[in-house]
This record gives sequence, structure tokens and C-alpha cells, in this order.
Amino acid sequence: MSSFVSHRGVWHPAKEKIGLTNKSDQPFEYNGEMIQPGDPFVYSGPDRQALKELADEGVECFGKDFKNDPEFLQMVRNMGFNDVDSYFKVIGYDEKKDDEDFKKKADTFKAHEIKERVKAIKVMAGGRASTKEASLVGGFGNQQMKSAAEA
Repeated sequence: MSSFVSHRGVWHPAKEKIGLTNKSDQPFEYNGEMIQPGDPFVYSGPDRQALKELADEGVECFGKDFKNDPEFLQMVRNMGFNDVDSYFKVIGYDEKKDDEDFKKKADTFKAHEIKERVKAIKVMAGGRASTKEASLVGGFGNQQMKSAAEA
């Protein structure tokens, strides 16, 4: 799943950090090191899936800066504001804070980590009418029923 960060309506690829293996039959250089076929390495850079999506569309980023968006500008005029800056003042938009927030988000790496497994939830099933006592269903793999007294 690709990830992007937004800045004033323009979406840029987020950064990712992930462990990979060179699955090609050719060595390549990455961060000054030669990565041989089958060697593991840590990739850190723009989200690869996001870059692919942008390349498929033939663009460098998605969206349009809202200060230059005709629809947004018309909406601001329709609300009675003379310009975008007066609208921003009323809604409390701080351009410097937005720039700082974007820089912070753009510099943060999305780590692809294995999620911790949790115990399966056991669900009441069947009923006293069919088994003389309530049954539980749950767990990974094959569904197994056992009486509530056993659980």
C-alpha cells in the first residue's frame, strides 16, 4: 500500500524504510555498497509503490496547490472574501506551522514491521438447544467447537 504526505493540496511520496533482498541476478550499488544477488539490504527513501503510481500517471506529484486552484479561489470569493489570505486569517490557518508539519511528516520514515499476533477471539456458537450447553468457536486454522465449560 502506497503512502503519501500532503502539502497545501499537493501529494508527495512519503518515506519508507524496509529490509529487502536483491532478487535479481545482477549486483547493484546502493548507498555506496555493492549488493550481490541474494544479499539482504535496508532500503530507505521515497515509498516505492507511491513512486510507481506517480510514474504510471506520468507526474511527479498528485493534486494542485490550493492557492492556485481556481475552484478553491472561487469558493473563497463566493464566501465574501477578497483574497485567500483574509480567508486563512478567519479560519486560523498558519502557513508557517503547515510548512513545519509537512517537513516533519515528510522526514518521517514509515517502517514496515510485522504486526504482533494476538489471541483469537472465541465466539459463542450453537446453543443449549442443540448441544445441551453453549459452544465456543474460534482459533486459527480449522474451526473447532468445544463446550463453554471446557474453555
